[in-house]
Amino acid sequence: MLKEKVKEVKRKLNGENIEYIYNSKYYLRFDIEPKFSPFNKNRHIEKYYFKAARKTALEIYNSLEFNFNILILELSWYGEETYENEISKKFDNEFKNYVETIKLPYPKEEDNIRVVKYIEEDPIGEFYEGIRYTKLYYWNILENKLYINRLFLEITKKDFGGKIEGMNSYLVDTENIVVLNFYDDRRMDLISDSREKLFPYYEMLNKYLLDYNRKTMNEIFKNKDIE
Repeated sequence: MLKEKVKEVKRKLNGENIEYIYNSKYYLRFDIEPKFSPFNKNRHIEKYYFKAARKTALEIYNSLEFNFNILILELSWYGEETYENEISKKFDNEFKNYVETIKLPYPKEEDNIRVVKYIEEDPIGEFYEGIRYTKLYYWNILENKLYINRLFLEITKKDFGGKIEGMNSYLVDTENIVVLNFYDDRRMDLISDSREKLFPYYEMLNKYLLDYNRKTMNEIFKNKDIE
């Protein structure tokens, strides 16, 4: 049932995969990266860095007046081609660990593993093939209490020895067709099917907008002729 609701949101956002922000015409990208290094002078990880990133993420989240009713966690793993049951076992073991940390029950709904082959160029100009495995897990957060502080902290730590390196989170408001995608210590995206739904936050949260995408966002939200 949750998957069907999300499928409809994907359709209205013009994309088969909820994780691709640029499939949607209307989006805000937020910069939550702290203005100091995650490492101290001894090259040890500075724990306050992750709390600072989470603080900004929570300020944005708490400003949003949407009714998020579904949480999706996307687990990704890069590796060589192997048997799917081996990958599935690895996913399950790591994932159980993760949900215990963020105090959620094991989800009642999940997708099958999706296997994507890709080709990338390395720094010296040589191309190589790789395989990315992904799996989506779904929760009804109207029925399961969401410890947002724990979830956001784990997301900020994912590239620095967190419980799972390849984890993305999506909070979905299926009624308003809005998705909040928080995926690392630097970025958070808000996606919708309508300019009007996001415009108040373009103004209210303007100081958090990612400079790299600011020109595009200004064109979207300052130009009233864009449909």
